[in-house]
Amino acid sequence: GDRCSCDKFQGAGHRGEEASAGSAQLCVCGHKISMHRSDLAMRTMTDFLEETGPAHWTKDMEGLVQVLDPEVLSNLQELIDHTHKSTDNWTRDRGCTLHGVNG
Repeated sequence: GDRCSCDKFQGAGHRGEEASAGSAQLCVCGHKISMHRSDLAMRTMTDFLEETGPAHWTKDMEGLVQVLDPEVLSNLQELIDHTHKSTDNWTRDRGCTLHGVNG
């Protein structure tokens, strides 16, 4: 839902007395404290990534990016080499004639 338009939470005490944010459940405007989130707290992960992501990222661009950095390519190749399963390597969707499963 939408958040409150108040500048900040002001705890409403009993009988109109002002209360601290820690002890009050409602603001003087009548909204609960969670309706008074900051602009920062209301950002989405996409907003965060667009604001803090690498400078070379292009907004609204989708697809693959060619990796040319030799160190990055080396690290990626090492990751693939160390995580590839070379024996007993099959998936249920493709099956395995050796094991007689979906083959």
